[in-house]
Amino acid sequence: GRLQRQCEPGKRRHLSPPETGGIHHPLRGNVALLRPHDPRTITLLLGAEEPGLQVQTRRGEWLPVNPAPGSMVVNVGDMLQRLTNGTLRSTSHRVINPKSDRARHARYSMPFFLHFNPDFPIAALPSCVGPGKPEPLPPILAEEYLQERLREIKLK
Repeated sequence: GRLQRQCEPGKRRHLSPPETGGIHHPLRGNVALLRPHDPRTITLLLGAEEPGLQVQTRRGEWLPVNPAPGSMVVNVGDMLQRLTNGTLRSTSHRVINPKSDRARHARYSMPFFLHFNPDFPIAALPSCVGPGKPEPLPPILAEEYLQERLREIKLK
């Protein structure tokens, strides 16, 4: 297996506590969670049914993600973007605190992170390289890349 799975079965990740008053962070405003990009390969998100999850377009606009009940959100991460030489794009995402009566409801979700084994060399797939496509970045081991990205996004 080239992929590792990280998940704590039966546990839910609490993304945003319910508000008890007019909580407003002076630097983040109404943003509860901001992730420039996910450094891993793929993130599967179950239970993102409360409003607030948003993704950023290439033009910098924030769009709401409103999955149907019981559906799954699939997010492309930085490792997959590098593997596909940018054919699949990693997306910036954030969670906004709701402004309505939903602000008093907890938001739960269960992310499932998929990433390559630490010794897997991330090199652009041959089908994603060639005329009319960007020059690929040099190969890098998955663990080295993960640590580099975690430092860049200040998670390490």
